[in-house]
Amino acid sequence: MLKEADIIKGCKEFNPVAQNALYKAYAPKMKALCVRYTSNEEEAKDLMQEGFIKVFSNIGSYNGKGSFEGWIKRIIINTAITHYKKNKHKYAVEDISVVNSIEISVEQEEEVEELYSEYTSEDLMKALNSLPEQYKIVFNLFCIENQSHAEIAQLLSLDEKTSRTRLFRAKKLLKEYLTNLSDKRWVNITER
Repeated sequence: MLKEADIIKGCKEFNPVAQNALYKAYAPKMKALCVRYTSNEEEAKDLMQEGFIKVFSNIGSYNGKGSFEGWIKRIIINTAITHYKKNKHKYAVEDISVVNSIEISVEQEEEVEELYSEYTSEDLMKALNSLPEQYKIVFNLFCIENQSHAEIAQLLSLDEKTSRTRLFRAKKLLKEYLTNLSDKRWVNITER
């Protein structure tokens, strides 16, 4: 098995064995990342493929500073953001008056976070995939990638307040989804 440094060197030399080793080493993690940013498995595969093409095309710019996996992850996330921007016309446009009228309380934030701890990762992935794309991408960037609302606003070419509102709505929809899931489980238990 090739070491990471050998894989990087080989990929910079366009060695197919090294490229295959890189793909095999990082594809599972990057696919899981892509699934979080898309609405279906096929779209996630396409996004991952596009991301790896960019990785192989730009590997010459990797200078060895920082985590190589982090460098790949950044490319995949940027590919997901670009994909979202190209296709955002598919997603609902929010009424700016509604965006400006929503305030997020600390109690609501704590209530939603407490609710998440009761579910499996599969439950949470299904809930996340149920979100509209414009909410899912903000949720991923804020909650998983630890981006600030200012960074998200810049990445997605939107207002910070819109980013906050989309996060609030994402959490609200996730709460509704998971509450319904709990209710269904409770009904199944009581019917036995």
